Amino acid sequence: MEPRIWSAPTGPVQAWRRPPGPADANASTTAPAPTGGTVALGHTECDVVRGIGSPSTVNLSNDAAGRRVAVVTWTTGPRAGIYTFTSGRLSSIEGTTEAPVAPKPAKPKAKKKAAT
Repeated sequence: MEPRIWSAPTGPVQAWRRPPGPADANASTTAPAPTGGTVALGHTECDVVRGIGSPSTVNLSNDAAGRRVAVVTWTTGPRAGIYTFTSGRLSSIEGTTEAPVAPKPAKPKAKKKAAT
């Protein structure tokens, strides 16, 4: 196999720029979820993380059909839950039960002064 030789394109700049559209197979063709915006089925992993923030855990595997499955969990925040992505797209959302609010620690009672 002979090495390929690349030469700079000639002509107008627009003629040799990258074509419009996603540059890789996992890039979203839909509008990204804005930070703090909506998260919906079909959004990409990147869109959801941009919308919610850094996850608590991420587990990667393959399903029976060989598709990539990512199970991403957020344990805190208003959108805490388990988000499952199949082939890079959000396929299910399972809410988690809200963590019980920790009661405020009681202040220790002041000791009574001894009578003199």
